[in-house]
Amino acid sequence: MSKLHKPGKANADPLRGLSDTTVDGRLAIVGFEPDSDAWIKEDTTKIGYEVSFARHLYKPQPLRTLEEINADTLAIEKEAEGLLDGLLQVGAR
Repeated sequence: MSKLHKPGKANADPLRGLSDTTVDGRLAIVGFEPDSDAWIKEDTTKIGYEVSFARHLYKPQPLRTLEEINADTLAIEKEAEGLLDGLLQVGAR
């Protein structure tokens, strides 16, 4: 069911079912009754959406193997041992 409004009495607002049109050569605002099955609750309706860039663009790197991690740990331990020895020798002088 629809209802005609004169221009100026109502403004076109498609979200509320008011559209401007021409009837018999005159501009008019047509109001349509909303479908109760698809009723819009303005206080709970959000306009827009969130894009999760992490979900769409993130490509995880493959995990290192245990052998690679163990080799890195041993190399860091050797490096730290050498630094500690150097500090102890400088402090003893």
